[in-house]
Amino acid sequence: QRKHLWVKKATGLGITEFMIRYIAWKCLKDDEWKDKQIDVNAVIIVGPRIDLAITIMNRMKHLFGDHEFKTKETVLTLNGNRIEVFPSHHLAPARGLNPQFVFLDEADFFPPQMQVEARMVSERYIAKTDPYIAMVSTPNLPLGLFDTMEREEESIYIRKKMDYRTGIGKVFTQEAID
Repeated sequence: QRKHLWVKKATGLGITEFMIRYIAWKCLKDDEWKDKQIDVNAVIIVGPRIDLAITIMNRMKHLFGDHEFKTKETVLTLNGNRIEVFPSHHLAPARGLNPQFVFLDEADFFPPQMQVEARMVSERYIAKTDPYIAMVSTPNLPLGLFDTMEREEESIYIRKKMDYRTGIGKVFTQEAID
């Protein structure tokens, strides 16, 4: 019913892993995205370093074992669906795309000007392709992107909070929390 998700989370909960697996699943489960493809099906925006973008893409590629993909380090094609990952400081190439899904990973840690630009780029897609948008981060600084969005009275996002209690017994022990 709602296509825009904002998640403020504790570290280590596996949300990035879940999201890259979800994107891969959406590409492979049927031809829904492939039939809608114009240029790219999923855009992933990560922190400001290209090596982080490559790391995220490698995590996705490694879901498929030792299969060798013949694409550049920040691109993956699955079942005819193109996925691209962009560092937050290099969003100009992402502006003209037409994605079905946008994932902003650790968005509260983008440099301040990049936070504004990444949100703007992501939300501008709504008028073009009405994509799903998932904006996920551990909280960073007061007055940053997530703090600002959390204070908005009205939002297009479903806002979820997953604090450390979500991970107790899974990734955190009660003793470690204590």
